[in-house]
Amino acid sequence: MSELNVSFMDQAACKGMDSELFMPIRGENLKIRAAKAICKDCPVRVECATYGLRLSTMYDTYGIFGGLTRSERAAILKHEGRTMATWVNSNLIGASR
Repeated sequence: MSELNVSFMDQAACKGMDSELFMPIRGENLKIRAAKAICKDCPVRVECATYGLRLSTMYDTYGIFGGLTRSERAAILKHEGRTMATWVNSNLIGASR
């Protein structure tokens, strides 16, 4: 499994913010919009989104990365022919090994 590049995080617009803002649960639309507004003007948005997509192929990952929600990342991965890792019956399915 390759190492994930996180060097971009030092320049992220969200650096130092409460990470809970970027971990909304289904239906927390105000939180989702607030997080996406911060991501919109972030100088490392593309790097963060790429990180989120890669992470989603390795782990069952929630949260907003680069302005993308879990379902948006799943749609992108599906379009690219890749699989999002998910937990099913306590076994990680779709993870890179």
